[in-house]
Amino acid sequence: MTKVTHESGSIVVGWLARITLVLAGLGLVGFELLSIAVAHVTVQDIAAQSAEAAQATWADSGNPALAYQAAAAAAESSGASIPKRSFVVNSDGSMTFVVDKTATTLVVYRIGPLAHLAHIRYAYDAASLESTGATP
Repeated sequence: MTKVTHESGSIVVGWLARITLVLAGLGLVGFELLSIAVAHVTVQDIAAQSAEAAQATWADSGNPALAYQAAAAAAESSGASIPKRSFVVNSDGSMTFVVDKTATTLVVYRIGPLAHLAHIRYAYDAASLESTGATP
C-alpha cells in the first residue's frame, strides 16, 4: 500500500509573499520617481502662470509689490511658493523670480537625507522667456 502525504504549500506561499513584497517595493519606488518628475514639470508651468499674473498686474499698476502678490498668489494656488527676496522687476519691466515646490511623495520628503530630492527650486527669467532651470 502506498502512503499518501499532503503538502502544506508553504513553498508556494513563501514565493508568492516574496514576489508580492518585491512588486510592492518596485511600485513604491516607481511612484516616488514619477511624483518627483511630475513636480519638476509642474513647477515650470507654475512659473509661467505666475509670470503671466505678475506681468498683467505690473502692466495695470506699475507697482512691483502688487506684481509680486499676484505672482505669489498664482504660485500658492498650485501648491508652490515664491520667496519675496527672489522677485525682481527689471528696468524694462521683465521679471525674474524663483518658484519653490515640494513634490508630494509617500516617503522621500520624510527622510532627512533624501528630502532635498523632493524639493524643487526653479528660477524663471521673464525677460528672456526662458527658465534658468533648477538652482541649488
